[in-house]
Amino acid sequence: MKRFALCAAVASIAVTSSAEATSVVALNADGLVRESQAIGVAQVLRTQVVSGPSGVVTLAELQFYRALKGVKRHDTMLVQVPGGELIPGRETRVDGAPKLKAGQMFLGFFHEHGGVMKPTALSYGVMPVVSNADGVFRVLQRHGGLRFVEPDGRVSSEGPIRVHNRPLDEVLTLFQGVIDAQRPPLEPGVQP
Repeated sequence: MKRFALCAAVASIAVTSSAEATSVVALNADGLVRESQAIGVAQVLRTQVVSGPSGVVTLAELQFYRALKGVKRHDTMLVQVPGGELIPGRETRVDGAPKLKAGQMFLGFFHEHGGVMKPTALSYGVMPVVSNADGVFRVLQRHGGLRFVEPDGRVSSEGPIRVHNRPLDEVLTLFQGVIDAQRPPLEPGVQP
């Protein structure tokens, strides 16, 4: 079983926060895949909220059921997200940070920062997966509190990846294509 080490860290890549919202780089599918070391469909097994040098954070143990990059099926991983309810009734919130709870399933994109695995671009890299009445799994997108900064400096409330309410298999096919396109070509005569 593959595990990633957890230790204290301060911030995530390309993230700044203000009183109104948290800003992240508006990554397209290619950028989100490139910036992520681990990608797959995971379920939250358990969470724990702790306070440390970087403030209040939620530690979540995930188990992967579909693996696209950097993990295998059934691998577990410990991830850290900012915020959480350390004292009942008193929650520390960070705009744009995903709220992870036991039992949740999502398509996640994760990167390592300071020895800690974190969602790439906060809630932009955590896409909830739900089952509809017909038993079809669908991907949702929730970016509450995130602002997306485009390369030209423009700010928007939506990221360039729009997969809200699309079937999971369709979304996985989209990202698998991006992952495959980013793989370096094999040298002649080398078998995969």
